[in-house]
Amino acid sequence: VATGHLLAAEVFMRPPNGTHALQTFQRACFGLDEAEFERLGIKNRLWVAGAISEVVVDNGSEFRNSAFTQLTNLGTKVTFAPAYSPYRKPFVERAIGALKSFVSSLPGSTVNLADRSAADLESGARQACITVDTLRDYINGFIFDEYALRTIGRHELTACLLGETTGLTPTARMTATLASFTPAPPPSNEAFRLARMVRHERTLQKSGIEYETLPYSSPELHALYNEIGISTRSRLVPDKLEVFVDPLDVRTIHVVHPLSKQRLQAHLKYELPYAMTLEHFKDARDFARAKFKSETSEAITQAFRIRVMGAAGELERTAKVSRADKKARRSQTTFLGSAKSALEQPELRQHRG
Repeated sequence: VATGHLLAAEVFMRPPNGTHALQTFQRACFGLDEAEFERLGIKNRLWVAGAISEVVVDNGSEFRNSAFTQLTNLGTKVTFAPAYSPYRKPFVERAIGALKSFVSSLPGSTVNLADRSAADLESGARQACITVDTLRDYINGFIFDEYALRTIGRHELTACLLGETTGLTPTARMTATLASFTPAPPPSNEAFRLARMVRHERTLQKSGIEYETLPYSSPELHALYNEIGISTRSRLVPDKLEVFVDPLDVRTIHVVHPLSKQRLQAHLKYELPYAMTLEHFKDARDFARAKFKSETSEAITQAFRIRVMGAAGELERTAKVSRADKKARRSQTTFLGSAKSALEQPELRQHRG
């Protein structure tokens, strides 16, 4: 609102939810580093990062949920704008309009003719010319090297109150703003992770705890099971235990000890090198089952790279390897079949005339 500069933009394959809103908020806190600027070839390297003291959002369901409002644990005030009042955040609306115009100009963009406000995902998937990962790169380049350098005019009265005589670019406004104060450093990854964890209740089993069909276990949970059992009618120990889940990382959960109130870490049975949301993990697992006929950690990781990180080349390489394997197997089968038929032929004997 103060500068007109876009702090973060994320691309998702489905309508956004609370988890997606958290991911975008995290990107706004940490920004792009010098390595990302270099990789994207961005010239206008305005580094914007730091703790966010207040975030103003509309009344969408992606914000009206416990996952997003947990941000108050970080000291961030979450303010909901009045309904049907886009004029209260004009720079946000203008930025979104510019971003939509840019994305719709890319090759392969499609529009649902029945409802022009909705994207035709099926047609887009058939006609797509770039991967989702590349689209994210294009959008970041647009934000810093295109939109941030546009002159944005204000209402004359507002400009006078701010001491401006002419319109400024978002970069100029942000530079002037950063000169007047030093933003607080962004929260640490661990602090952000603890702040966004959402509370649930689950029953302790002998094998551990199951959350949304995902099995978690640890030696501490096994010892806890031996101590209190699967369920009890004791007044001190409840039937279900408190479980804290990170919406952005399903690899570990925290289980609260019912007596000492200490948090015990439990790990997912799959070894994953990347942090995955529950939605991303299930999508990758289903893709691995259908495409690779496997549910190992390696298969799920590869499916995640293809489905979420946009590593389409991996799928192509996998297909080439599969074709090569099939060809080798066919050749081997042909050779073995020829050898077998040769062995089954009657032995040739030489007869003297």
